Amino acid sequence: MRLSLLLLMLLTLSPAAPGRAAPPRSRAVVDKARAAQPAPDWAHATWLQEVGPGGPPPALALRVMLSPRGVVRQDVQGLRDGYALETLVWADEDLGVAGARPLVEAPAWLQVLAGRDLRAILAAKGVADGRTSLAHDGSTILWVLGAGPHDPDLPQLHVERATGRLRAFVERVAGVDGVPTSVAVTLSGRAAEVGPRAAWPQRITIAPKGGAPVTFALQRLELGQPIADALLLPPALAPAEAAPAVPLGPAAMPAPSKGGAPSPSAPPPSAPSPTAPPGP
Repeated sequence: MRLSLLLLMLLTLSPAAPGRAAPPRSRAVVDKARAAQPAPDWAHATWLQEVGPGGPPPALALRVMLSPRGVVRQDVQGLRDGYALETLVWADEDLGVAGARPLVEAPAWLQVLAGRDLRAILAAKGVADGRTSLAHDGSTILWVLGAGPHDPDLPQLHVERATGRLRAFVERVAGVDGVPTSVAVTLSGRAAEVGPRAAWPQRITIAPKGGAPVTFALQRLELGQPIADALLLPPALAPAEAAPAVPLGPAAMPAPSKGGAPSPSAPPPSAPSPTAPPGP
């Protein structure tokens, strides 16, 4: 009898396992995630492909630049030969940036970090608002919106239950042959424990369905420093051709008090959208 009482007490006092706890309400997931989202700001981040100990040098670099006015640029470069593999620019249509794709088509995880409206992102990516579940990463419990525990390919958002930080986003994309497929982007670690940098991941893993995942580790993160228009525009267009209707860079808004002019480096290399991850 004593043993039975002891077991009952332990089960009662122990935290519920993710599989047994009640799933959250959709509104709770969205509210928690919105509270943890960064505010729109200038951002310039670079991640290098992660390789194992003793392996070859990194083959890929992923670079992201964000403007608080509504521009997202993503570049991927092959480090071994120096060639830019892909550059993609998404911009708010009101800015009139020639050659840019609509901002709503940008990878969901980038839109979240750019401080875009979360409900609009979820709607555009087809995340089912009425379906929630639980997941876990080690001891960290995650709230999932848009899918059940056995639906890895459905569009879905994963956030930490305790903090609301973005941990994963799965979205549907057009495959190479035009057939829709899914890509999961997982974020882990954080650039800092507190402050605006805490929302930015130390590592990003891009995993296309049926393909090999690629993990990138953060090397550089600058926040609040205005970025020149030339670095935000699609590189294939001449400056006169691509001049936006509304300035994108420092002239568009007062520079943040903590900001400074960015280093006069050449435009960054190109990057595969996490919707179209690089090959190995």
